[in-house]
Amino acid sequence: MARLKKSNAGTCASNLPITRSQTVVCRAAIVGAKAKTPAQAPPKSSSFRDSTGKKRYRPGSKALKEIRHYQRGTGLLIPRSPFTRVIKQISQELTGNSAPLIRLRFTSEALECLQVASEAMVIQLFEDSVWTMVNAKRLTLMVQDIQLVRRIRGNL
Repeated sequence: MARLKKSNAGTCASNLPITRSQTVVCRAAIVGAKAKTPAQAPPKSSSFRDSTGKKRYRPGSKALKEIRHYQRGTGLLIPRSPFTRVIKQISQELTGNSAPLIRLRFTSEALECLQVASEAMVIQLFEDSVWTMVNAKRLTLMVQDIQLVRRIRGNL
C-alpha cells in the first residue's frame, strides 16, 4: 500500500508515493539531521495534583495503602469507648429494663477480651466473604457474600 510522505525540514520533500526502502532512507536522513523528537511522557504514578494543588490518588491505590496499614498493625480497630457503650447497652437489654437497679459491671480486661473476640469474628467473616466473592469471579464484595457465609456457618 502506497503512502504519502510529509516533508520534514526539506528532506524527502516529494509528495509522490514512496516505498518501504525509501522510508528507511528518509528516516535515516532525518536522524542524521538531528530532527526534534517528541518529549517522552513521564511514567504513570499513583498520584497527581488537581487544579487546586491537592494531591489526588488514582482509584484503588489509597484503599490498598490502607489495607497494608491495617494488616501491619496489631491494635484494635474499633475505638474502645464506643465499644464499651454498646456492650453496656446490650447487657442492659439482656437483664431487662424492668430492673433498673441491676446493673452489670465489667472489668477493663473483660471488655478487652470481648472486643478482641468480636473483632476476630468480624475479620474472619470478611475473609470468608472475600473467598465467596473470588469464587463468584467478582471484584466487588456484596451483601449476598456475607449472607452466604453467615448461612453456611449457621449464625443468621
